[in-house]
Amino acid sequence: MRWFSRFFSSHKCLVYIAIGHEAYARVAAKLQQHGVSFRTKSPLGNVWQHASNTLPPRSELFTYEIYVKPEDEAKAHQAIHR
Repeated sequence: MRWFSRFFSSHKCLVYIAIGHEAYARVAAKLQQHGVSFRTKSPLGNVWQHASNTLPPRSELFTYEIYVKPEDEAKAHQAIHR
């Protein structure tokens, strides 16, 4: 089912790679505040998560790839870099 979600998700534009939980939480909060829908690819089995799912255990070694829909890419970059 994971591969199905990954290949058929409408969230295909990689807008940010966060290193560590704190960086991820900061960017995720900015996207949520600006109403940008996103998906996260986490290091734990490459599971696709919704923003509302619980986060994995805190680790500064984890990387989080944040994807948005193509039509939300510009809005996402604006939200992240404010």
